[in-house]
Amino acid sequence: MIAQVLNRGFMESQLEDLAQALENRRLSLQAGDVAASARAEAHGVSEHDLEVAREAVLDLKQRGLQAGGLSSAWISRDPVASVLQSALEQFFIEAGAVEQQPAQSLAAVGVAVTDVSLRPAWMAQSKQGLLAQFDKSDARWALDFLAARGLARLRGQHPFPAAPPAQATIANKARLLLVGDWGSGLPRARKVAEHMRAALLDNEGKSRERHVVHLGDVYYAGFEHEYESRFLPHWPVEPDEAGEIGSWCLNGNHDMFTGGYGYFDFLLQEPRFARHGGASYFCLENDHWQIFGLDSAYDLHGLRGEEGDLWGPQAAWVALRRAASPKKKAVLLSHHQLFSAYEGGSPRMEARLRPVLQVYPATAWFWGHEHLCAAYAPHPLVRHARLIGHGGVPVAPRQGALPGDVQYELRDSLLSGLNRFTRFGFAVLDFDEGKVGVRYVNELGATHHAEVVE
Repeated sequence: MIAQVLNRGFMESQLEDLAQALENRRLSLQAGDVAASARAEAHGVSEHDLEVAREAVLDLKQRGLQAGGLSSAWISRDPVASVLQSALEQFFIEAGAVEQQPAQSLAAVGVAVTDVSLRPAWMAQSKQGLLAQFDKSDARWALDFLAARGLARLRGQHPFPAAPPAQATIANKARLLLVGDWGSGLPRARKVAEHMRAALLDNEGKSRERHVVHLGDVYYAGFEHEYESRFLPHWPVEPDEAGEIGSWCLNGNHDMFTGGYGYFDFLLQEPRFARHGGASYFCLENDHWQIFGLDSAYDLHGLRGEEGDLWGPQAAWVALRRAASPKKKAVLLSHHQLFSAYEGGSPRMEARLRPVLQVYPATAWFWGHEHLCAAYAPHPLVRHARLIGHGGVPVAPRQGALPGDVQYELRDSLLSGLNRFTRFGFAVLDFDEGKVGVRYVNELGATHHAEVVE
């Protein structure tokens, strides 16, 4: 990720230019410009797409970019802003405008956010209108069409797969690695992957059946090229290990910002994720446990200010599986939170699952979405509710008393310049018959919290 694109102020400064460029492209098509028409056809963009995209950018400009968090480590939850961040990144990369910061100039603590930036020569042009200087370049046309195509996908989404949910029998002695909101590709997220890899290959890991689960969100907007650059190259399971180590990835709201096409048609078709069978939800089961991976992001209520729901037959499927094995314990995995001491919960998802959870309460539920690590007190529907959305998005550490029913919260941080950033991390779940030993590991490979779930 490029430092300037992660800067809220920089993004705000580009909106007027983007809106005008989209209008210029539309007028070119309207005037019958042959070259413009050929370019638009090659990118699958229509005159209507350009008009819709322009209106979306102007609406975003009027609303203002979402505040909160650190302005220099800004990953928006707004679908329009996320698509534009992705499009700008592609433009700068294709235009040869970026450079990687030399290692010797990095702080001793490592890179807090990103080591990629615009070249100084490009930044020098920003006062004259950084993007306007390249209005006629091929890369600039690609930027505008990529933005238009991405924003057009907000009007629709990939069909929910008709494939049945994936089901797999796993060993009673198994190791699951869980990581949430990891798909940023940032240097510290890559460090997380290195330590996940180590947990797969240590002596204890090798003695168990092994699986790795991502709880969703590949940034900025779930484009195919983002899975190619930020996710798959750093995934802790190597391509030639696909048959030996299971790879699973839940759907997240950022994965759906461009309709879920990159998630369903690209990531789930990659050989390491073949166990999904094309479905976005699954169940791993042994003699003692049922582990449900749920798709809480497909239904785009998030575009209307709501988050978290279960599309299609998922809730009924969970109820059937629980009723068929009532003596087994259940672990639920999702991108969105059932409830929250920090933000809102997911009332739609709770309403769908409440009937089955009232009869068969979940032993544990691990979710992401909020970029923190926290453990909640027992809840009527789930004994061990855990937030582990701290895999790859930089946020400031919280201060003060623990909120609500939170019993533990990761606050270990690193200092970079004037800002502090919470450590990234993941969870290691070791299943041993009816017990699960859980270790919460940070980006340095250190266990900062541990518990037994049973």
